[in-house]
Amino acid sequence: MTYKNLEELLTAMRADTFDEWEISGLPTFGGDEPSDTAEVWSWDETRLIVGTDCRNFEIINRTDWVNS
Repeated sequence: MTYKNLEELLTAMRADTFDEWEISGLPTFGGDEPSDTAEVWSWDETRLIVGTDCRNFEIINRTDWVNS
């Protein structure tokens, strides 16, 4: 399936539709790769999808991630 943006991807991730192989190769939507990608699954120019599993995946601003 093709996802248009972080919101669509997040919906699928929260539904736990990916196996381990698929979740390791999720699409990104522009912007540079963050310097710290621990718990970062995808990104666009201004936001990141972060979390440890489908129960806590969320979209946050890049600046919030850097300052956390």
